[in-house]
Amino acid sequence: MKNKAGVFLVAIVAVVGFLVAGCKSSSNEPNQSSGAAGSGNTPAVKVRQDNPCSVLLPQEVEEIFGGTVMVREVVDEVTCDFPFEAAPKSQSPSSGKAGGEAKKGAHTDEQKAEEMAKTMATGMAGGKSHLTLKVYWKKGRTTIMATRLAAQLLGPDAKFEQLPGIGDEAWLGPMASTLVFVKGDVGVELDLRTVPNAREPGIRVAKLIAGRL
Repeated sequence: MKNKAGVFLVAIVAVVGFLVAGCKSSSNEPNQSSGAAGSGNTPAVKVRQDNPCSVLLPQEVEEIFGGTVMVREVVDEVTCDFPFEAAPKSQSPSSGKAGGEAKKGAHTDEQKAEEMAKTMATGMAGGKSHLTLKVYWKKGRTTIMATRLAAQLLGPDAKFEQLPGIGDEAWLGPMASTLVFVKGDVGVELDLRTVPNAREPGIRVAKLIAGRL
């Protein structure tokens, strides 16, 4: 199991550079969200195919992942980035049961490897966590399939776990590094490489977005 965790760690470190490059290219557009995400009410969201940020509100990122979103950034025609200051571990929704119960026994080494990799990735990204999402409105299914196939090049242990109940099909990458799903011909990719304990919050966000497509 330690060898497997080590392979996962190498796989995450190998792709950290792409995250850092993407963060530097962000356009720092001001937060243009509308509606409120509090009190259990469904916020008013108008999804636009010319704006990938329209599928998710900063307030929702804050509530689900914890912390404070500084800005919602349109990186390009398919990419939106949410840099945020993570809440203290004891206050974060991703800690404890809300963020997924700790896997015990054989999975301990994988958890340690994930925490180490994400700490390293966060440091290289300027000390901030980033939830980055891509929305492929056309040929999304083909794009998502290519993403999964590319991951296999990182080694036999870089496998995706199939997730039920999100769009037509959804997959979670090793160490909760990425979550991808398709609905019809639309494909969505969530980059979670700097988000600690991202499994359950990532699933919640994916379901939220899928319901709006």
